[in-house]
Amino acid sequence: RRCEATQNQNGPAADVPKSFVRVLHQQFRTADQDEWPPEWRALSSLWRKHNPHWGYRFWTDADEAQLFKEYLPEFAEMYQQLPHCKRTSIAQADLATYAILYLHGGVYADLDTSPVKSLDDILEVVVQTMSTAPAVIVNIERTDGEGGLSDPFA
Repeated sequence: RRCEATQNQNGPAADVPKSFVRVLHQQFRTADQDEWPPEWRALSSLWRKHNPHWGYRFWTDADEAQLFKEYLPEFAEMYQQLPHCKRTSIAQADLATYAILYLHGGVYADLDTSPVKSLDDILEVVVQTMSTAPAVIVNIERTDGEGGLSDPFA
């Protein structure tokens, strides 16, 4: 089954399904950029600059807690208890990432990462490589210089 073409930011049609939600999500405990490490401000801006045709949603801890209360109440208590159980809030942020993508679709990028290509370019490669349109793309950062967003199938 061939997917309908979608115009990407560079002009040529991409074989990416129109149904793929083009919104980029990022998160941190606060939206006050004065509290972020300085390099994160620049990296967050780069994600938006490289993906101008994508929506953008920033999530704070309060936004995520509200998301669980409203849309995933069966997991709200677990979400609140994670920092106490694991003695770190990163597990809470990880769970929120999956909940956000489950409920809203799109792509999540950590604030300490940098885009190497536009997301439409990456999605185009994914669709051309697969026999069916992707529902989920998972990327694990690698420190050996192989893989990552520049090589999503390594």
